[in-house]
Amino acid sequence: MKRYCSSLRYDATFRCIEAPDFVKYQVESVEVAEKALVSGFALPNVVDATTKPRDGIVMVVYPKMVASAYATIRALRTVSGCRLPIEIWYREQEIRVGSEALAPLLELVDTNEAGDISFHKITDHWATGFGAKVFAVYNSFFERVLFLDADNVPARDPTYLFESPEFVDTGAIFWPDFWHPGHTIFNIHGQSLLWEVLGTTFVNSFEQESGQLLIDRRRHAAPLDLVKFYTFKRPNPFTRLKPSPS
Repeated sequence: MKRYCSSLRYDATFRCIEAPDFVKYQVESVEVAEKALVSGFALPNVVDATTKPRDGIVMVVYPKMVASAYATIRALRTVSGCRLPIEIWYREQEIRVGSEALAPLLELVDTNEAGDISFHKITDHWATGFGAKVFAVYNSFFERVLFLDADNVPARDPTYLFESPEFVDTGAIFWPDFWHPGHTIFNIHGQSLLWEVLGTTFVNSFEQESGQLLIDRRRHAAPLDLVKFYTFKRPNPFTRLKPSPS
């Protein structure tokens, strides 16, 4: 383990007893990637079917974000005219269908303007916070997903993104965040211990904004499976570094 004065955030610590887990993390991540690259590997709910929508929007809600989700969906439907189906994912411990917390969204679904909106439970108890986003994208019933934070309101109908040259060519579009190695609150820079944990070289670029992303789950099943490993593996040296939660 290479350490510099700036390798860790001030509130991130490792104990000597955790060294084996630190070393095994890299090895296990490679094994996960290799298994996911085997021909025939697919994410959950990716099936060949002509009766189900291929493209759609995925959101994660919790009680404080229900109002934002309501406003975003109304804007998508009535302002921009977006008709993409929408999946709303929630943790049952936080919101139960039929409860008052979810009432505004349930009422919206019953209106003519709502379009195709479905609700899905997040069943993994580790899928909290930003991990809920990973769970929702990994388990979505759409083949190609536009993930939006509940309070992220597109300025125009985002349907065109699925046919944009960038997405057709690569199968994924990500947006840069404000932070970069020269100005980071998450300690992501050239001397971060992060790169040794991940077993990769330093990436000198802007961090990724997690409020929106576009990805083809069929084409990028292996990377998404690796993201799932990074998010939910326990014990987890990656989360102990306390990098950007996204």
